[in-house]
Amino acid sequence: MGKAQRNKGKRGERLVAGFLTDSGWPTRRSVQFNGRDPSAISDLIVEGFPQLAVEVKFRQAWAVDKWLRRQLDECKDGQLPLLFCKKDNEQLVVSLYAEDFVKFWRGDFA
Repeated sequence: MGKAQRNKGKRGERLVAGFLTDSGWPTRRSVQFNGRDPSAISDLIVEGFPQLAVEVKFRQAWAVDKWLRRQLDECKDGQLPLLFCKKDNEQLVVSLYAEDFVKFWRGDFA
């Protein structure tokens, strides 16, 4: 991955973290980016919601099904994969499985 792609990814993660924080859910980038936990699966950590595994993708070509499936495979037991995607000059989109949406909406997750 080139430097421009890494920088775009960082900007995307900061944008989503800021959006969630401004919306009332304090969020920070994961420790996977400071070298302390290379096994971390989540791009972002939402304070108070350790059960969310948040992935951020800022790409022109989308593969939402592939990204969600990979995130689900990497999730720890009880975690919900949540994917934030954005194309250039487009709105931010959030994707998750329908069953996980219902669990999240009801607060029925472990």
